[in-house]
Amino acid sequence: MKTLHIDCTFGIAGDMLLAALVDLGADLDDVAAALRRLPIDPFELDTRPVDRCGIHARLLRIALEPDGDAHGHGHAHGQGHDHAHDASHSHSHEHEHEHEHEHEHEHHDHPHRRAGEILTMIADADLPPRVRRRATAIFTAIAEAEGRIHGIDPAEVHLHEVGAMDSIIDILGVCFALEALDIDTITATPVPVGYGVVTMAHGRFPIPAPATLELLKGVPLSTF
Repeated sequence: MKTLHIDCTFGIAGDMLLAALVDLGADLDDVAAALRRLPIDPFELDTRPVDRCGIHARLLRIALEPDGDAHGHGHAHGQGHDHAHDASHSHSHEHEHEHEHEHEHEHHDHPHRRAGEILTMIADADLPPRVRRRATAIFTAIAEAEGRIHGIDPAEVHLHEVGAMDSIIDILGVCFALEALDIDTITATPVPVGYGVVTMAHGRFPIPAPATLELLKGVPLSTF
């Protein structure tokens, strides 16, 4: 039985985790090929080694190509959305993550999706059982948290930020990478929640945002 332990000291995000899993040995081309079998927008994935404070890390870049050109040779086209984060790791499945924003995310360029649509896509896709269970559990948890906050049926929740295509790729890509590495169990250090305010589809909210607080119920937290 393989256990993945995630060190969240400097934060954690889907693309950071996917970069770390690639650094552990998951094949990014295989992950991308699995993602392209799903009915999602054209995209390109690539990684490159970087150095952060003297620590080896891997930078993941997702380039979305709404013009339909899926052969972007590693760069975004037209109004394509492009983002990159890095994740470094130490030994024996212990990961240190350093999150460095290189720009702001522009999710408004891509259609948002209802949670029910994403869950139906996952249910209808030809996926390994564990990938299906993990992806379903993640999007169900997000939809239920948003549904409680907004007082609507979880299936009708419009996943504005997570529903953006790059976040769908992050989450499903992580599930495929976990399967490639045959990870059975995942553990993590307390999650740092940060502070301040953030602007989202419904306005400005304190950090952690309401739906995030719902997801973090019962989860050990860190204040830094």
